[in-house]
Amino acid sequence: MASVTSIIKKTRQPEGGYLPKSLFKEEQYEDEFPDLPKEVFNISPGLIGVASDYLVRTISLCDGEKGFRFSIMGAKLIGEEDKAREMAKSVWTKFMGGEGREAAKIACQLAGYDVCYRSSPRYYKPVEDIQPNEITVSEVVVFMCRTRKFLGGLMNEGTKYWMGMTFPGAYNKTVSAGDADYIFGNTLIDLKTSEQGLSIRDTLQLAMYYQLAEHMKKKTWELDKLCVFNARLNRSYTLDLADVPDETFERIAHEVMGYED
Repeated sequence: MASVTSIIKKTRQPEGGYLPKSLFKEEQYEDEFPDLPKEVFNISPGLIGVASDYLVRTISLCDGEKGFRFSIMGAKLIGEEDKAREMAKSVWTKFMGGEGREAAKIACQLAGYDVCYRSSPRYYKPVEDIQPNEITVSEVVVFMCRTRKFLGGLMNEGTKYWMGMTFPGAYNKTVSAGDADYIFGNTLIDLKTSEQGLSIRDTLQLAMYYQLAEHMKKKTWELDKLCVFNARLNRSYTLDLADVPDETFERIAHEVMGYED
């Protein structure tokens, strides 16, 4: 039993990947923010990504505890749930009070609990030791702004959206965990913050989330697009599901995810 991300790391894909990058439409966005090398930041790129993602969720849901629910679940495993909840509340109140940079700093610290939930408490390091420098805080704010702008472009009157989705009834002996970032309308979106462009690991991750959604006991979404938005590159990659043969997803479901149907 394993999570979506851990399975992807161990999966040997066919040449070009199960879901080739060439099927995705690439779109580049422009803004006034400069591109900075990761060497100038003093916390890991992964932590920056989690912090910016959960900050977007907090602002969109108007609730820090909902935005950082996976971090809070991690904190619970080490007996620090109450502390994490107070930090999550402060992210929202700081942001609403016009202290966006302070909210981003707390978000970086709170994201440090995520490892307890997604990996193991033995990898946890005290969140008080996470002290992002000013340029790192700025980058979290940039990623948050870019992501919100991108998601906002998908919104029309009446558009429904979900964040941090899990897939009840779809997990099995092979895939025991996995939560997607966003669904806006009929598009499933995964947020990335890497310096590299789209990879076959990224495309397989989307495909696995799509298959989890399709195998839920109570089907919740009618998806027609898969998308990766890279906040560092300010670039999106979008796939129209109609362009993919059914056999492709059947192969992923069987060979990678262990579904028998």
